[in-house]
Amino acid sequence: MIGTWITLSDPAVSEILASMEPFDFIVVDRQHSSMTSQDMVNHIRAIDITDWHDRADCMPYVRVRENRPAEIMEALDAGASGVVVPNVDTPNAAFKAANAASYWKSRGMGLWRSNHYGRWIRQGKREVIVQIESRMAVDNLEEIVATEGVNGFLVGMYDLSASCGHAGNFATDKFLDAMATIEDFAKDWARYGGFQEPAHYAGVHVPLAQDTQKVKNFIDIGFNWMVYGMDTSFLWDGLETKAEELEKYERSHRDGS
Repeated sequence: MIGTWITLSDPAVSEILASMEPFDFIVVDRQHSSMTSQDMVNHIRAIDITDWHDRADCMPYVRVRENRPAEIMEALDAGASGVVVPNVDTPNAAFKAANAASYWKSRGMGLWRSNHYGRWIRQGKREVIVQIESRMAVDNLEEIVATEGVNGFLVGMYDLSASCGHAGNFATDKFLDAMATIEDFAKDWARYGGFQEPAHYAGVHVPLAQDTQKVKNFIDIGFNWMVYGMDTSFLWDGLETKAEELEKYERSHRDGS
């Protein structure tokens, strides 16, 4: 599965991206954005109603601000297909996130959007993707993913690099060692046909639009929940490319060449 990431508040952004053929899902990011609860709901609605070109449904996920039951319940009640939970470093933290998403455990029952305002009750459990963003999380990866109710993991490479001592530097020995551990785990997952149910997603977020080869490399390794790019990255990358093209063309006319 290939998805992308939303940080801008205007739901037109998710409406446009949800109509793009490659994207199976979109993650609405509340952790590192200025989105309000209402912005989140508007994005989920825009993703849900987008059905252009007879494409398959695009699923809305929400990255919550922190691993708290109230945050997770709010996103799921709004109709998210699942939540991405940041900074899950231990099996206990994974257990807390999974329980918060389960009606039969600690999630409260609300007759709001996810349950069609009481017209019917959604019985199926929403998915829980935990973020692996620290060396501690890498060391506990196998136990975290084995936690009941966890559907998969997503590597946050920038936070992981910061945890290794150099934010944004993906070439340090500590970072490369951490990624090698994760990649070996993903290779084993692919080799043996997946984790035991319900966990079945091995994911990485590659935020820069120009890094398509990195996405391909991770897919080749065995990752199957790829988050490619983000709204702001697509905006500046596309603008930069086309603006440079026009600037060169304009300069050639100005110089008379």
